[in-house]
Amino acid sequence: MKKINIILLVTLFLSLGCLNSNNPAQINTKKISTIRGGNPDEKIAESWGRQKDLFVKHNFKIISWVEAKNILLHRKLIGGKQYHTGWLTIYTQEDGKYLVKQPRMDALREFMESQGMKLQGFGTE
Repeated sequence: MKKINIILLVTLFLSLGCLNSNNPAQINTKKISTIRGGNPDEKIAESWGRQKDLFVKHNFKIISWVEAKNILLHRKLIGGKQYHTGWLTIYTQEDGKYLVKQPRMDALREFMESQGMKLQGFGTE
């Protein structure tokens, strides 16, 4: 029973992002919901690299990887793009424009394949 409690606590901390903040997949995206709506956290904006102007211009909604997987599973997708910085754009037919930091490069491909989904409409930089 003790092991189960420890596993549950570790899972809770992982889901809340209470790990090393140097890991780029754990950048806190809860500070802003869209880019244009305010000034994005400097650390997040720096991590966009050359795409910063594109992301700002198109006012993406920044989401977590958990939210991204939910969108990938339950929304009608147009596609998106994986960038060298690890950021991923996702476009939906409902005019959704989402931006997510993948936990690792090619996490999108791994997730889509594990769900039996095609990567149609998605590209890489």
